[in-house]
Amino acid sequence: MTRIVRTLPALALVLLAGCTSQPAVKDASFINVDTPGVLGFENGDCFLDLEENRALGEEMLTTTECVGASNQVYTFVELSDGPWDEERVAEEATALCEEGFDELWGKPGESDLAFYPAPPSERSWAEGDRDAMCVVYSLEGRFTVDPLERA
Repeated sequence: MTRIVRTLPALALVLLAGCTSQPAVKDASFINVDTPGVLGFENGDCFLDLEENRALGEEMLTTTECVGASNQVYTFVELSDGPWDEERVAEEATALCEEGFDELWGKPGESDLAFYPAPPSERSWAEGDRDAMCVVYSLEGRFTVDPLERA
């Protein structure tokens, strides 16, 4: 019985690794400022998807080494002021993050990398938050090198 209990965490990691070979579709709805852990990120930080962290016993996003990670913060952008409009905020954040992505890695679809914005939430917008975090991710599931070093 002890051998089975010791094997379960290793089996969970193997199954988790198999699940991450096809990354989720990531867009402005993937994470936002209210996602646990996001407020602690800085430019260049790498992290796993929230589901991966939860499978490892972490209830929030945390930084990790970039090689083997699934996401990396590459810039922050400031959105224009105005009343809360989720669609407008998502579109503007996506457009501004795409500009930064283009400068670093070329047009989306030209490499094994893609991007998504982590925009303010309705709650944080009401508190004056106008910043969106831009995140690069690997279409292959995991980074084999630090994406910012490839830029």
